[in-house]
Amino acid sequence: MHGVHLTQFPISGICGTDLHTLSSGWYPTDYPTCVGHEYVRTMSNFTFHIIHPFRPVHKYCKSTRRLTTTKIQTRRLNHQSWRQSFPRASSRPDRRRRRTSWLSVSFSLFTVVFPSSFLHVQKIQLQESPSNIGSAACADCEECTSGLENYCSNLIPTYNGRYANGERCMGGYANYWRGPGAFVFRIPDGMPPAEAAPMLCAGVSVYFPLKTHGCGPGKKVGIIGIGGLGHFGILFAKALGADKVFAISRYNSTSASGASKRDDALRLGADEFIATEDEPGWETKHARSLDLIISTVASPKMPILSYLSLLRVNGTLIQLGAPEDTLPPLNAHWLIGKGVKLGGSLIGPPSVIREMLELAVEKRVRPIVQERRMKDANQALLDMQNGLARYRYVLVNEDDEEGGRQEAKL
Repeated sequence: MHGVHLTQFPISGICGTDLHTLSSGWYPTDYPTCVGHEYVRTMSNFTFHIIHPFRPVHKYCKSTRRLTTTKIQTRRLNHQSWRQSFPRASSRPDRRRRRTSWLSVSFSLFTVVFPSSFLHVQKIQLQESPSNIGSAACADCEECTSGLENYCSNLIPTYNGRYANGERCMGGYANYWRGPGAFVFRIPDGMPPAEAAPMLCAGVSVYFPLKTHGCGPGKKVGIIGIGGLGHFGILFAKALGADKVFAISRYNSTSASGASKRDDALRLGADEFIATEDEPGWETKHARSLDLIISTVASPKMPILSYLSLLRVNGTLIQLGAPEDTLPPLNAHWLIGKGVKLGGSLIGPPSVIREMLELAVEKRVRPIVQERRMKDANQALLDMQNGLARYRYVLVNEDDEEGGRQEAKL
């Protein structure tokens, strides 16, 4: 097995992508499916080699780069079962006591197709949640060699997709994860696992465009939509040193949860708050005031022309939210008149994820998360659909004893 099998206290964040996939909102879903792409697991007390799949062996790539190996400490399980799953694993468990480490195990929505002989994809049925998954990139295309693995041209979804051998790709609402080890990240000391999990999608989805488009001292940044992604946007814009951060939402408070968006935004670090439905003339009052806008909303009725009016000359608006139908119509003169740019962004490459995690610890970035039990995932998804999350749900498996018994049966 050229990869890693992670166990013990599985944690998985709930993302909007999970909802769109379960409802076939963006594209047809290959049912049955298991969603989730923000996972954190623990590893301790067992040594084996993770083979980093940087020698592409699938049909799209011809590179002959050598594989590299990294030793990871993980929990000791039944030795024969480990040897069956990991042919290259050490033949002798390391019995020394080791400090438990948290590692993240999914960096994006996507992964590359590998043949069965390379990935050894197998299903492990635990509480009716298959957990076979790989998160990787081909390492040979233009994007990968440029350090932009998140835009790899040979990708399949982490869930709602199939590997080359026909096996389904399943997500992280499960007890176990399997896949290539190149996209396993150690969670820095001082970061709670439940706060790290949503950073693997929501966090890096806003951090990457903020960093790419120059958020920092001397810049004024706007964050549209104060929700799962948006509250990360405020946190990271401040952590990167923006002079001013404007939080932009429709209302001062949200009717679903009753929480004050204005109060939360200011508490997160926003310098100003704009309520577009409660403040007539907001687009005129704040015209030409922002250098960069990150839009996390996904409504086909959003006032995108008014948002563009907030940009200064040569400003940039990055659209992260993806409606299930279309974006509002756009008049080209709104771009031409000030030389502004409208673009998009998709998650972030491994190097950026590691950088983001380190910055989050250094600047004490603390997202607002609510822990839910893994066995209550269906209800948590409904609550998130109804706008009750404040601001990110994280599923936690509390039944460690049962998990230990299932591990021993592998």
